[in-house]
Amino acid sequence: MKRKVLSLKYYGDPVLKQKTERIYKIDEKIKELAYNMIETMLFYEGAGLAANQVGEKLSLFVVSGKVIGEDKEPLIVINPEIIDIWGESVMEEGCLSIPGIYADVERPAGVYLKYMNIKGEEEEIKTEGMLARVILHEYDHLNGLLFIDRLDKETRRILVAQFKKGFKEIKEQRIKV
Repeated sequence: MKRKVLSLKYYGDPVLKQKTERIYKIDEKIKELAYNMIETMLFYEGAGLAANQVGEKLSLFVVSGKVIGEDKEPLIVINPEIIDIWGESVMEEGCLSIPGIYADVERPAGVYLKYMNIKGEEEEIKTEGMLARVILHEYDHLNGLLFIDRLDKETRRILVAQFKKGFKEIKEQRIKV
């Protein structure tokens, strides 16, 4: 199977605000999507990527192996379910769907997650730190939430305006080239 980089959906696209749907059968189409999502995440140098960020309303996200640990394979998470969260942590976040925008976001420090792997086997992960943050960020995507939705109204307004201005300039530069 030749992997390909998929088109990203950006802030303002309705699919990013929609709750994703459970996956009942892990067939070749789902596997192809998962591996193409990994390819896309790596191409854009992201820490994670949710299916709706590439236009698919499916309960699936991937996490970069770099976030998990040195020489680790990317994590494919299907139908995740949070069992427990704990602690508090504030760290800067960004998002491939809102390029160039970063802000400090408060999230739980740890997460205990149940999910299915690409083979359809149930797995669990209990983690803290950066891996927990990425899992929670991607889990939010599956529920139609972006990291800026966790910010106060004024900060969100300012960041959205910056994004729209910057995104317009990027598009204009592409047209001129």
